[in-house]
This record gives sequence, structure tokens and C-alpha cells, in this order.
Amino acid sequence: MPGNTREMPQTGWPSAHHAMPVCADLESLKCIQAYLSEEKPELMRGGFMWMLHRHVGKDNTTPMVMEKSKSAMGHWIEFGPHLMIMPKDP
Repeated sequence: MPGNTREMPQTGWPSAHHAMPVCADLESLKCIQAYLSEEKPELMRGGFMWMLHRHVGKDNTTPMVMEKSKSAMGHWIEFGPHLMIMPKDP
């Protein structure tokens, strides 16, 4: 599924890189929902999520900051393919 939490363009994402495809188990999907709702996730167990394309970037300390120009200096990150471990009790 697309992992990009930005609003999708009306014509769709221009490439897989921009869509930031993500694969996740059910517990990790709870983490995505909690992030978008700016809440703490309630997990039954730890989960896994992985992204095989590069990430287009985000603020690594402030949720929902999706533009480099709005990020605090040094907090913007862009990264390549990765695995995320979502612990039950972060």
C-alpha cells in the first residue's frame, strides 16, 4: 500500500518512489493509524513494517511535518529501503 502520508495528488503518485510503498502486518497498521491520529498506538504484540523504495523525507522529531522548509534544522531525514520494528511498548 502507499506509505506516503501526504495527500495523494488527484492524478495519483507520479512514481513508486513518491508513493513510498509499505508492507506491514496488522499490528504495524495500528501504528500508522495512531500516527495519523496523533495518538499512542495500542498494540497486542510487536509488529514489522518494511519499505523497499527510498523515503521522500519527513521531520524525524515532529509528527506530520512533511515539508523540509517547515522542519527544524537538522531534523529532516530521507532514507533508503528499510525495515521498521514496532515494539508493543515503545
